[in-house]
Amino acid sequence: MKNMAAIRYRLLKQATLLAIFFVWWGIFGFVLPLIALLITKAPGGTSADITIPLLIFTVIASFTGIYSDFKFFIQTGMNRQNIFLVNLITTVITSLGTGLLMTLISQISLKKLDLSLILTSDGFYNHENLIIYFILNFSILLVFSTMGLLLGTFNDMFSGVKKIIILLSVMSIPIILSITMQLAPLDVQLKWRDFIKAFVGYSRETGFSALPFIETLLVVSIFFFTLFYILNRSHQIRRRGA
Repeated sequence: MKNMAAIRYRLLKQATLLAIFFVWWGIFGFVLPLIALLITKAPGGTSADITIPLLIFTVIASFTGIYSDFKFFIQTGMNRQNIFLVNLITTVITSLGTGLLMTLISQISLKKLDLSLILTSDGFYNHENLIIYFILNFSILLVFSTMGLLLGTFNDMFSGVKKIIILLSVMSIPIILSITMQLAPLDVQLKWRDFIKAFVGYSRETGFSALPFIETLLVVSIFFFTLFYILNRSHQIRRRGA
């Protein structure tokens, strides 16, 4: 019962934040462009892709409240494993619901206002099956949601010089990889390029394919959840300013 109450609590917070976002996007991404088109009577149209702002907000929504929620759950007697499960379940449910809304919005067809998503448009991960679109959107949102959980937990666990050192160490990884790949033999560079293509689901024959990319996103999500589980086990309540 305590876990169910915690899940409802987290879902309510996430739903409230997402409702605020969709109201904001409805005004600035839908209503205002329509008004502008009606006033200007421009012969051309405009587009309003919800993808980028929604992904940024997804990270923010997952990041927000990590400290207060963790402190609240610990004080109510929940152990860290149950706290992890609550975050896992609410993140998956929220990503499913948001992915469904994202998919439905992209299917709205207006004469001069294009609401389609660039990731599922022609030339990218286009697919005739709407369910594949939904699973792709869900997978992308799941990655960014788990990223928000990681960032929020990391931000709460570390401070000062230690946080800066860890951040710089993480930021140095792509730089080191880039230098290594540029100096590597040609056959290694080709294998690395093939790996990147497989990672994003691209092949010369089929172009960008949704299903391989979905598999990649789910693997990344599992990796992020594993890191979150490890951090959550060591997560301690600390005083602000400590």
